[in-house]
Amino acid sequence: MPKVAGEPSQTVNISAAASIQVNRDKSIEAGKLVRAADQVLAQQADTLLSMNDNLQAIVKQYPPFRTDDPARAQYLESFSGLRKQMEALQVPKLDSGQDVLPKEIRFPTEHQGLGIPNLDPASASDAQVAAASRQVEAAIAKVSDQREALASGVSQVLGGTGYTDLLKQLG
Repeated sequence: MPKVAGEPSQTVNISAAASIQVNRDKSIEAGKLVRAADQVLAQQADTLLSMNDNLQAIVKQYPPFRTDDPARAQYLESFSGLRKQMEALQVPKLDSGQDVLPKEIRFPTEHQGLGIPNLDPASASDAQVAAASRQVEAAIAKVSDQREALASGVSQVLGGTGYTDLLKQLG
């Protein structure tokens, strides 16, 4: 319909649409970060379980392996390789100024500080292997707790009205 002179023009408020788009973009970014962190934590959990299996094979062996036993060295070499993989698995880093995640979501720290020692396959004592096994078990619990806290935070944010509740938290 043609515009008539003197008739007020209709204004469209695009700030609401822009706000929705910004919130949508924040939600997508938050989802990507949470998903990436959970995937890394899941890989860490799997790697830690494999590391523990290798150490338990040594700890629970009866009669105990001799220090120079090739099977024992193979378990320790496998453990060392998995430990290197573990060091490479890092949760995505959140920039300090990045305000993407709602406060309820406890994002794991960049360096989890799992503190698993390196064991020399040729000289690691049974006491060192047992101590490393305890540290790996503690790391398994820590990673499990981190995944649980991440899931709980997401559930808490989305627990109300779902996507709309997340938008309120991000907006």
